[in-house]
Amino acid sequence: MPNNCRGGIRNNKGIVLFFVLMLIFMETVFAGIVLAIIRSNDRQTSYKINRIRAHYAVNAAIVYTRARLYTYTWTASTTYAICRSAATCGGVPVARRFIDYEIPYRVNIVVSAPGTGPLGSRRVTFTTVYTPPL
Repeated sequence: MPNNCRGGIRNNKGIVLFFVLMLIFMETVFAGIVLAIIRSNDRQTSYKINRIRAHYAVNAAIVYTRARLYTYTWTASTTYAICRSAATCGGVPVARRFIDYEIPYRVNIVVSAPGTGPLGSRRVTFTTVYTPPL
């Protein structure tokens, strides 16, 4: 009569297989969690980089506008644009476009009439639209 009380790997193949499958399952879940965290951080980083690039694009527009206003070359109150290419400046006449390939986003500059700002100055508004990551 065989002795069924003996231990050994032959008699416990099912238990060993169960533990190996559980280990593989836990590693898969852990890898999925790590990948989700990495993807979330990637999105946040991309969003912040886009915001910083848009911020510096507007700063470039401010410097450009100050130079133009100091030389009195903008006499009318209208909208101007600083764009990366002529295709991204749609809707703005060619005379009011400034093309700069280093500026990643279109910046709209709205120059108001004299006397609309503080102490009789011009009011100038800068806007840009940047695309956050999907």
